[in-house]
Amino acid sequence: MLADIIELNSAVARSNTEVNTLKEDFNHQCKCVASLEEELARVSKKVKTQKEELDYLQVSFNELEQYIRKNSLELHGIPEDFDLPMHAIIC
Repeated sequence: MLADIIELNSAVARSNTEVNTLKEDFNHQCKCVASLEEELARVSKKVKTQKEELDYLQVSFNELEQYIRKNSLELHGIPEDFDLPMHAIIC
């Protein structure tokens, strides 16, 4: 009977050690998760900023493209002969 009690005390001590190890691991994992959540928030903010910048650049590019086209003139019915200068084809 005394041997059984000693064995049970030993098993309880091992279980307590394992529980403490698991608690430490859990606390470490909680810290890692918190760190990753902070990193995710930082990266999400950066992505949002870059998306806004990309949207702005796309609008600027489209406006610039339209501005460049305003001086372009397309003539239909005139052959495209690249060997001749343009004023010779038109005149």
